[in-house]
Amino acid sequence: AAGIESVLDGVRLVFVRYEWQGKIEEDSEVLLMIKTRSSTIPALAEYVRSKHPYEVAEVISLPIDQGNPPYLKWIGDIVPE
Repeated sequence: AAGIESVLDGVRLVFVRYEWQGKIEEDSEVLLMIKTRSSTIPALAEYVRSKHPYEVAEVISLPIDQGNPPYLKWIGDIVPE
């Protein structure tokens, strides 16, 4: 497994408004959170870009600097390096 995917329950569709090519666009998106190791982010980002309908897909990384130690150990054990 490359990571743990979470579609946030209750936040399935997110309304978005953004500027694209000089125009304001409005749309809805599905918010997906994938918990993985930083070493897998380039491949994951490439996969998302290849499947995403937008020309510029939002793929961001947030570091985990603190957390529940048993959870951090568990996720470290199940997500390969």
